[in-house]
Amino acid sequence: MRCHIREIAGLTPAENTNGYVANFRYCINGEPLRSGIYPPRITLFRPECGRFWQDGHTQRLEVHGEIGQIAAPIMHDDRKSLRRWLSSQQGYAVREADKLLHNNGTASGFANRIRKLRVVAPFAVIAHCLLVRGGIFEGKAGWFYALQRGYAELLLSLELMDRDINRRNK
Repeated sequence: MRCHIREIAGLTPAENTNGYVANFRYCINGEPLRSGIYPPRITLFRPECGRFWQDGHTQRLEVHGEIGQIAAPIMHDDRKSLRRWLSSQQGYAVREADKLLHNNGTASGFANRIRKLRVVAPFAVIAHCLLVRGGIFEGKAGWFYALQRGYAELLLSLELMDRDINRRNK
């Protein structure tokens, strides 16, 4: 935490630098995971140069101008109970399905093409977290995270398949 404070206090952005991006480390009960797939995000910005927009279940920030890099990663330690996390996922799946099916320009890319395949994504994300990102070596926390990601993708796949089936039956 102190390195963030020192780094942020020491920032002297050029006039054309309008934001800073930071990497994130996902944590399970305070334990940072190397297997997390949380992408880098703009975390500091000049408000007059940025705009938020809805992107599936989350919001994205677009900043015009130069973007700098913050060296120290931000620890994302989401300590929701499993019950609360599970109850949130269904709503997220609905919003992500809307994004994928109504391609508003943000649903392209390799990951979203895999997600559109329905059945592949839940297994692919578990394998990616465990094998590619090394979660298999992080014990229960790595497995917990990988299974959470797989469950979220499974709900999205079910939402997409439900829409496919209901569209055919109308």
